[in-house]
Amino acid sequence: MKKLLLSTMMLAAGLFAANAAEETIQFTDWYGTATVSGIDAQGPKTQGDITVTFAKGNSQNAPAFNKALEVRLYGGKSADVLDGNTMTVEVPEGMLITSIYLEVGQVDKWGVMTADSGSVEEDADKNATWTGSASTVVLTANRNSADAGVSTQNRYKSMTVTYSQGEVTKCSAPRFNPAAGTYWGSVSVELTCNTDGATMYYTINDGAEQTYSAPIELAEAGTYEINAYAKKDGIDDSDVATATYVVSEPVQCSSIEDYIFNAESEGEGSMFEWTFPVTVVYTMPSYTYVRDEEGSAMLIYGSEVPAYESGDIIPAGIIGGFTNHNGLYEMQNVNVESFGEATSKGNGSPIVMTAGEITADDMNQVVYLDNVTLTWTPNEKYGDPEDIKLTDASGSVNAYDQYRWELEYPASGTLVDLICAVAIYKENVQVYPMQFIDASNEPAGVEGVVAGNTVVMTNADGIVVVAAEAAEVSVYTAAGQLVAAENVAAGETVIGVPAGFYVVKAGNTVAKVIVK
Repeated sequence: MKKLLLSTMMLAAGLFAANAAEETIQFTDWYGTATVSGIDAQGPKTQGDITVTFAKGNSQNAPAFNKALEVRLYGGKSADVLDGNTMTVEVPEGMLITSIYLEVGQVDKWGVMTADSGSVEEDADKNATWTGSASTVVLTANRNSADAGVSTQNRYKSMTVTYSQGEVTKCSAPRFNPAAGTYWGSVSVELTCNTDGATMYYTINDGAEQTYSAPIELAEAGTYEINAYAKKDGIDDSDVATATYVVSEPVQCSSIEDYIFNAESEGEGSMFEWTFPVTVVYTMPSYTYVRDEEGSAMLIYGSEVPAYESGDIIPAGIIGGFTNHNGLYEMQNVNVESFGEATSKGNGSPIVMTAGEITADDMNQVVYLDNVTLTWTPNEKYGDPEDIKLTDASGSVNAYDQYRWELEYPASGTLVDLICAVAIYKENVQVYPMQFIDASNEPAGVEGVVAGNTVVMTNADGIVVVAAEAAEVSVYTAAGQLVAAENVAAGETVIGVPAGFYVVKAGNTVAKVIVK
């Protein structure tokens, strides 16, 4: 919503009247009412004269829009790197921004907002106001230097921009999306201009000038320098904007083990293509855990990764980088377009293990811990679980709470079943809890579970159902994926499934079993 304001300026030549405007942007108008991870991937957003561009910056998390109807800007990735997501606010050539007001959303682990010019102040409720004079303002979300070990996020519901509307005498220079840089496989470059009615022209590597009408497709490996400018009758042409794109071929890998081998030998910044399919085992916000056909596991990290379900088989062709994050192997900086649609299902079951069995060799495996005692203490400042330990007869393993997953923890001392991911932090083995399961219904081994007129047990071939009469049997993974559905006759029936934890429903009977 735009409001026109009137300001009066006294110049040496006499009295000059200049209009000012105020534009209020409700972020829900851009992103809807559902959670959107990685809003930076959507490129610039424009309302009226205002253009806003989000970027990941030096954060581990991309900026996001949450179903609480607020934009979330994350601070830097570590205690040593404080600056994180950025929000760039622009107006056309000849206009100047004088104020930006950010309406606060929910407050949680708040960071510090800074700007590349002017100043930012917050009121007691965390509403932020930038003041200054610029046609482009870059706002950055930072960790708080006084408590740099704490990850931060600033949350805003709306933004009001106040700016001058002087006479436009020159076209705005074209903008490039995505930004200049190195891309793998191909890149599609979009040009935009803030001047209404302007026509854009461009050249590639000093070639023939072309009129811009559709995204510029760069599909072949090579280096491309794009020069672009805008023109409109009655005003001056814009300055020439330049961006250089490097299109490279990713290193091809035949398995997860081959991916790790190549990643450790290639230089930083290399990209890799998986020429093999993988099965999704489990997903949490920004974390997608997969296995290949050899059983090796990998974490694909990033909020921009498409949504998949447990058991989905992602086709060959995934492209991404590699990061050793304090000892934990991750695929990061993925090419979103390289993720194909899942067209089939595989075995997405966690691996059944005991606490004492878990070693560094199990990194990124999703495991099922049966009947472990959970102990933890609350963080003094925030109340989040700390010093988490999971213990059974075989030993114990430490756990780390990924607080953004918003997992509800049972009371310390509770006996639980748990689905978790194996992680490494500076050579120390730990797990990330992902789902707590009521341990009151004990899983069955070969001794079986008797419920009503049905016996459910396991053997080396899978799940054994002994029914007194014909029944419909459904078998689910712990994540709720249906892996088998059969109408069994009275007597004994074997349902073949891989090793793992399963929930079996036979008629009105429900049992948990572990196939070893």
